[in-house]
Amino acid sequence: MKTAALASGSGIPAVGDPSNLVVQLGLPAGPDEASGSGVERVAWNDLAGFRDTLVCGLEWPAILRAAELARLGHHRELLELDRAFGRGLPSHLAQASCCVGRRQLARLRSLRDQRTIQRYLDAIEAGEAKGWNPIVYGVVLAVFGIPFRQGILHYATAVLSSHFGAVPGGNSTAAGRLDTLLAPLPQAANALLGPGSASLIAK
Repeated sequence: MKTAALASGSGIPAVGDPSNLVVQLGLPAGPDEASGSGVERVAWNDLAGFRDTLVCGLEWPAILRAAELARLGHHRELLELDRAFGRGLPSHLAQASCCVGRRQLARLRSLRDQRTIQRYLDAIEAGEAKGWNPIVYGVVLAVFGIPFRQGILHYATAVLSSHFGAVPGGNSTAAGRLDTLLAPLPQAANALLGPGSASLIAK
């Protein structure tokens, strides 16, 4: 089945029109949803560290690995990745990630011809997988043919923007402050996706 057909049947945008990808995948869209999902309000002086350590350092590699495993149809390795992810993650972030990931994966159950999605759902229901949001997101990127660089940039922008809004004073702060927070992302994506790069965020 072609990507466009999948997209029209599931609410996920087709390749070439991923502008609403993060919204349709259910990533936190603002402070109310971020708080409601259990995501901690990150203090202003911690946002850059949150970006570098969690989003770019932990979640981005997991998204890309999940996308590659899903693309290759390596179901067992995908479940192993799910089981290994999130060790040491604070409980409130872990709970929120699994809640969002499972919700989004469940929305794709109607895609019966996508064995990766069906097996992942079955494993979650059997208690054999958690359904972490970055892992699910990577699977979706692969299934719908979303370019990996574009996908991880959308992911990071959505997550960091939601935390920006959740920080007291964030909504009333000049947009330049958010721009500063997001500015390193393209270079970080290039470093992660490029050959022989060891650093995710240029210092």
